[in-house]
Amino acid sequence: KTNANLELAYYGIAHIPLVFLLGYQLNIRKPINIFEHNRQDNKWNLLQGANSYPDLIIKKAANDIGADAVIKVGISYPILSNDVAQLVSNAKMVVDLALPTPTLDAIRNIDQLENYARIFRRVLDDIHNVYPDISRIHVFYAGPVSLAFRCAQLISPTIHPKVLVY
Repeated sequence: KTNANLELAYYGIAHIPLVFLLGYQLNIRKPINIFEHNRQDNKWNLLQGANSYPDLIIKKAANDIGADAVIKVGISYPILSNDVAQLVSNAKMVVDLALPTPTLDAIRNIDQLENYARIFRRVLDDIHNVYPDISRIHVFYAGPVSLAFRCAQLISPTIHPKVLVY
């Protein structure tokens, strides 16, 4: 924080709950360069520049029962409702954020990453504003680590309920 010339970068492969924890803890007001792994040439590429990318499909379902919410993030693979039901049987709100066709290596540029992360934050804010009695948000995530890291940076401990990541 005291060195203005210091640049921060994130690149790595780790279990998604650990990546969320790291992003949550590194919620600093300094830019972080984010890299994504290219499986084709086995290199790390700095996410930059704007290209076209698919919009996330957002589906919401509300229920009168429960004190929890579920966010399903299906970027690399779809999140199956049967898998979620094994851990969260009654959710007051279920939000599905998915690509039209989930695929590996879907994040191609920084604009796409930021757009998807802002949508994730908007969903967190909507849950807080519409359902203030929700005490926990369960995030089921199947996507690249770069997006998990960035989404976690947008979780506010003073605004959002407790977030559990799978």
